[in-house]
Amino acid sequence: MSRKLILLQLVLAAICGNETVLWFLVPGETSNQVVAGQEPRDRGAKERERQATREQFKQNFRELQLLGIGLLKAHESGDLKASRLAKDTRAIQKRARALRGLMVLGQRVAPVDEVDRQIDSAEKFDHSIRHLARLISEFAHNPLHQNSKVFNTEDAAQASADLISIIDLAKAIENQAVHYVRA
Repeated sequence: MSRKLILLQLVLAAICGNETVLWFLVPGETSNQVVAGQEPRDRGAKERERQATREQFKQNFRELQLLGIGLLKAHESGDLKASRLAKDTRAIQKRARALRGLMVLGQRVAPVDEVDRQIDSAEKFDHSIRHLARLISEFAHNPLHQNSKVFNTEDAAQASADLISIIDLAKAIENQAVHYVRA
């Protein structure tokens, strides 16, 4: 097909407001798909973008779990310091926000638990750190992550609520970390 004919088809499609997909071959190139008014799409670029998103998700998902486990272990062993508590909770928030942005979970839902922002005693720190680790574990073991072919809206809502609760609780702990005392 000549370039003039291709150009004519594109102009006619644009004039008529026709959003039909046009297939054409340009000499020296592979098959290209053009929707009137758009540039040819690079299928490989789309797949690379999806792969990069999957890798970001895997990395943030793994790091969120490792941070939660590490924080709880350090707290239980007595090795946790206020500076590490603040640093780890900040990192947990960062990973949870990244996951929330990478996941398609529908509308934003309110967290199930109201976060106690006044963490001022050893017992409250102990409870908050354990609760944060439990929320991370519940999020990680949500059935939504087990089967990507089936989308359950209840599981998605629970995952969304868990992420919001993780972010809120981690922020509350970070804000009070300077007052951290071991139980």
